[in-house]
Amino acid sequence: MDIAILKSSKKSKTLTLDANMPTPGTNVYALGNPMGLNFSFTNGMVSQIQNLGGTNIIQFTAPVSPGNSGGPLLSEEGKVL
Repeated sequence: MDIAILKSSKKSKTLTLDANMPTPGTNVYALGNPMGLNFSFTNGMVSQIQNLGGTNIIQFTAPVSPGNSGGPLLSEEGKVL
């Protein structure tokens, strides 16, 4: 539930949202900038999907560090989960 939508007047490449929910066992990749370490990249897999209060929550094994909040979780196709 941590998402930002940004607009820019410059043309740039963007990530697309995946319309499908991943299944347990699916490989995933986390991107972020924890503690000032720009463009950190980690990998893991989806452990489970749980519905909490009407929202699907993806539990995954990719290691993320404090300060990584807001970075995308990507599918193998590079789409934002």
